[in-house]
Amino acid sequence: MQITVRRAVDNPRFAELEAEYREMGWPLAQTPTGLSVVAGDSLCGIELFGDRVAELLRLMYQGSMTWPTLDLPGNRRLVILARAPKGDADLRALRAARATVRWSGLRIPLPPTVVVSGPVRWVVPPRPSSGLPTVEAVTEAIRVANSRQYLDDTKAAS
Repeated sequence: MQITVRRAVDNPRFAELEAEYREMGWPLAQTPTGLSVVAGDSLCGIELFGDRVAELLRLMYQGSMTWPTLDLPGNRRLVILARAPKGDADLRALRAARATVRWSGLRIPLPPTVVVSGPVRWVVPPRPSSGLPTVEAVTEAIRVANSRQYLDDTKAAS
């Protein structure tokens, strides 16, 4: 049995997307299956997973938040691209909000990358004019989404 690996570089839009990402000033790395943004001094990825994803997306849509947000296939995982944390306080706040920070040289796959569990997709595509949100703004949105999720869970339990 022969296994065929889908490669993002075979996507006709690969070069166009790579140019768009570079135009936004994102540090990129090419991989055998696509492109990744390298988190570091200028940006990070804030990852959420599970049931909280739906509430955060609802909140983002209601508030017209156009933050670049990726859907990583498998287990309902979202990654919001944001400006890099400014210090320990930012990181502690994200941990308290039950979010994971992809930072300090970690690679975050970008469309048209295909990972083992499927293609990476934009939930909210980046807009060059919008820039990246601050960690503080994303942390506050996660806190609100978490509290809404908590309220919904307690209502359902009563």
